[in-house]
Amino acid sequence: MDYQLAHLDVSTGTDLAIAREDLPSSVWSRVLPVMLVALTYLVVIGGLRLGRRRAYRQVIFISVIVLLGVGLAMFQPFPWWVRAVNVAKALVVLALLFLASRPQVRSWFRRHQPTRRG
Repeated sequence: MDYQLAHLDVSTGTDLAIAREDLPSSVWSRVLPVMLVALTYLVVIGGLRLGRRRAYRQVIFISVIVLLGVGLAMFQPFPWWVRAVNVAKALVVLALLFLASRPQVRSWFRRHQPTRRG
């Protein structure tokens, strides 16, 4: 907290005690979404290990959303290192989409058609 408070861009005359009180909510607003995404990934990975088609479709959906988010982030005024991380993230997601679209992988998660009798 002291580091964040020392590097906080505040105007002169700002009460630092009030700024210090607002910092914990700011920290949790960053940590909580990361924890929720990590938990979602764990659930999806569990579904993939069980061979669930729904989990496979979620991987494709999440990958497309991440690519869209990275594309939008490229138009924002972020520092160079954030752009580098986003490029790396996009490359990983593109590799994931490429591998997930291979026929061998898709066959593990294909929909089972009921057999017709008659």
